[in-house]
Formats: sequence, C-alpha cells, structure tokens
Amino acid sequence: QWNDPRLIFNENHEWNKYPYIKEGKSLLNALWFPNLYFIGSQKSEDIEGVVSKLGEVRLYKNGTISYEDRIRLTIGSCESTFQNFPFDTKICKVRGIVYEEDADTLRISESQILFDPELFSTIPGFDIDIQYLDEENSVLFWKNRLFSVK
Repeated sequence: QWNDPRLIFNENHEWNKYPYIKEGKSLLNALWFPNLYFIGSQKSEDIEGVVSKLGEVRLYKNGTISYEDRIRLTIGSCESTFQNFPFDTKICKVRGIVYEEDADTLRISESQILFDPELFSTIPGFDIDIQYLDEENSVLFWKNRLFSVK
C-alpha cells in the first residue's frame, strides 16, 4: 500500500458506510503504481515487472491505495553452508526493490505473503521454513538512481 495525496474524491461516496472504494480495471490504468521488483528470484511469472495491474485495488479517503495481487516467484540464489552436510541449511533471501522518483513510502505486508507447501511435495527430504527478513533487508528504496542487479 502507498499514499497518493493527488487523489481527489467525489463527496457523493458514502464513506461512513463504505470505508474504501473498490474499482475495476478501468481505474487501475489511471493510478500511479510503483515499479516493484524482487532480487533473489530467478523468474516472476505472468506479470510485467511485478505490479501487473490485474489485482485488487482499494482507495481510501486519505489517499491510501491498497493493492493486492498474486505472483509466483522462482527462487534462485541460495546461500549454502556445508559444515553440517547432509543436514545443512540453505538460506534463500528475496528482497523487494522499488525504484521510482515518488516511491518514498511503500509497504509490502509480509502477513499477506503465502506459501503453498504442496508445491514442494515432490522433493523428498526437504522442509521449507519461511522467515521474514528484517525491515532493513526486506525493501530497498533507491530514488532517482540507475542500478543493475546480477
């Protein structure tokens, strides 16, 4: 979610009854969306960048835009330590990256990140444990900079 102070709302909306406006695809094309990418993923499926403008958007009176979408990331770069081999642990870090002139505040809600363990039922002997990165490592904000990630 993020806040866009440029939004102006028609006062005909019943804010007390409906605390947000939920609109369709026509509205999505008129809104600013952050350029969001993930470092540490090999592939992002069925999306352009990550924000595909196919998800659900809610607009609040204070200018907050809440956006939810489903994406599939294939995780590729994992750190390995072989000191406890064959009982070693791999750590796969995925970071959300936002690069935009206007991207001062963007929150990726980790409580909304879901993992389907059934997708890994064909890999015997592996357990997957999701642990969220601390705030410092989870989202980077780079204003007005060009960068490349290898």
